[in-house]
Amino acid sequence: MGKYGILILGLLLSFQVAFASECSWKIDVKYEKKAANVKAMIFEVEDKPVFWTHMSPSSDRLATYQNFVSSKTSVDQNELRERQYKIFKKHLPNETKIMKLIMSGKVFSTGRAECFDLLLFDLHLDSVGTVYYAEFGAHVFVKYVEGRRILRVMFTSNPGGGVATPMEIEDAMSASLKDGWSLVGHIHNHPFGLDNLSGDIGGTCWPSDSDLNHYAKQIKFGMQGARITNGFDTIFMSAEDISQLRQMSQN
Repeated sequence: MGKYGILILGLLLSFQVAFASECSWKIDVKYEKKAANVKAMIFEVEDKPVFWTHMSPSSDRLATYQNFVSSKTSVDQNELRERQYKIFKKHLPNETKIMKLIMSGKVFSTGRAECFDLLLFDLHLDSVGTVYYAEFGAHVFVKYVEGRRILRVMFTSNPGGGVATPMEIEDAMSASLKDGWSLVGHIHNHPFGLDNLSGDIGGTCWPSDSDLNHYAKQIKFGMQGARITNGFDTIFMSAEDISQLRQMSQN
């Protein structure tokens, strides 16, 4: 092979590597329904290493969201937590114990949102548009199919605060467990409420009491961990960490 052939081959291989490492997915939608503006989806996608990197999807929706929020407030997670903690300490002091434990650094780790978090966030924005005080939730299952690691995602997008799991999703979760799928995690977002008159603008990546109660139920079904993202950062919680935090918060 001549030098030009080698050069072309090298360029092709570089292109293939770059293409393979893009933060993107091609989902196989198994179920989709929208009722009262709440979107429920079940889809499958082959797991890829890039999902668990800090690469970001190429998305105008996501970029518009991030630019809008960051133009209105600092998105530094420590600052957001300090702000919310001070408000809760003044008005709801009994609900600050979990906050203090996480701020101490004794439990959990927080870092930049990963590709998979942001792909879910982008899917959520596709449903709710520019209604940014809106929440999504996703239960993620895994199963090996013909040697491939397949993720099955039970996704719900709500154009408002809170995200209940529709009955059809709960039924599908039970059926998946019976069919050999493993529940590896739950991911949801904590939105920014930039117009909140109380000054609590949210965007904090830490679990509420209701989040911890939900996780405790899912751990009984084998859930290995959970994440909370705001579209910039994500808190990563193992099942062991969640159980530890619940015990510490109750002491």
